[in-house]
Amino acid sequence: MSQLKQLKKKEAKDRKDLLNARLANHGEKLEGIWSALGKERRPRNPIHRLKIPCTNPPQYECHSKKMAEITRNHHKSLQNEDIDPDISPEEYNTRLNEILDKIPENQ
Repeated sequence: MSQLKQLKKKEAKDRKDLLNARLANHGEKLEGIWSALGKERRPRNPIHRLKIPCTNPPQYECHSKKMAEITRNHHKSLQNEDIDPDISPEEYNTRLNEILDKIPENQ
C-alpha cells in the first residue's frame, strides 16, 4: 500500500513539474497551456476488444496491433466497395461528370 501512495505522490510531482515547465516555456501567451488549464480532462474510452468480422460464433481480438489491422482492412474494403477495377479512365470520367451534374449549383 505504501508503494502505491509513493507512486501517486511521484506522479503528482511529475505532473506539477511538467506544468511548471510548460508555463515557463509559453510565458504570457494566451494559447496552449493557459487555455488548457481550465479545460476538463475527461477519461479516455479505450477499446478493450474488437469483434473479428465474419466469425460465427463471434470471436474477439484484444491485441492492439491486430485490432488496428482489422480496422484498417475494414476501412480499405469500404473505400473499394463500389469501385470497378476494370473500368476505363474515359468511362470513369463520364460517370463522374454525370454524378457531379446532378449536384445543385447552390451546394
